[in-house]
Amino acid sequence: MHSSLASEILRLADCLAEGLRRELFLTPKPGLVDLLDAGAHPDLSLPLMLESAEFVGRGYRSFARALAEGRDAAQLLPLGRDLEKQLLEKFGTNTHKGAIFLGGLLLCALAESRRQELDLQQGVVAVALHILPTHQTGATHGARLRDKQLATGILGEARRGLPSLFNAALPALAAAHSRGLDENRAGLATLARLMQCVDDTTALHRCGPPGLARLRRDGARLESLLGQEVDPWPFLLAANQDYIALGLTMGGVADLLAMAYGISTFVQQFPSPAAAPALTSG
Repeated sequence: MHSSLASEILRLADCLAEGLRRELFLTPKPGLVDLLDAGAHPDLSLPLMLESAEFVGRGYRSFARALAEGRDAAQLLPLGRDLEKQLLEKFGTNTHKGAIFLGGLLLCALAESRRQELDLQQGVVAVALHILPTHQTGATHGARLRDKQLATGILGEARRGLPSLFNAALPALAAAHSRGLDENRAGLATLARLMQCVDDTTALHRCGPPGLARLRRDGARLESLLGQEVDPWPFLLAANQDYIALGLTMGGVADLLAMAYGISTFVQQFPSPAAAPALTSG
């Protein structure tokens, strides 16, 4: 692999790892770990999640090095499964399991986009077509929900080119920055958009369709408050208490928000056509 592409892939790995940390610091996030509390996750804490983000970041760099050595997406699947196993053994819970899959997918997509002269979103589709027919997620909550046809989950997102990331989160983040919103409010605007479009299997597993509907409503309400320049904190703090009582959370939203942070930073640093995603609306 050309040294410049190898450098880009390593840089994307670092940007995605930083995105995991930025997601944790965004506050307040109903039901999720942030600077205030652990939301609806009594088994988690901010220090634990930060340690997990560092662990996964090292995994991203190992993926990047493997790609730089010429391995393809299918050959990275065993590395991803091993990293997921190590994550569970180290932290006792799946702190960032979804982020391992998403980050690995995006790193492979960058390599593929360069090889085929695609944009990054098209690279995701190409990689998904290559690996997902044989990719088994095991007896996960998302797999059970897919079997019941309640949601397509992250694998369905991947097959469609991660529309929640490229067509929703990244445009929302860019629009918030162009409006001059500060870093926290720009992140909340992106969170609001994701809450309205992600089929979050964590929310569905914990609270069923009513839980997902609550995310949709709250995302729309948050977006409205930000658009009216109303302080969203009272609403978000009250929502967090509700989510804790309900056991409602949104792990898929959190993972995609982290990826949006990472891709946004990366594209600013490497604004080439093959690396840049298609930031379309819709």
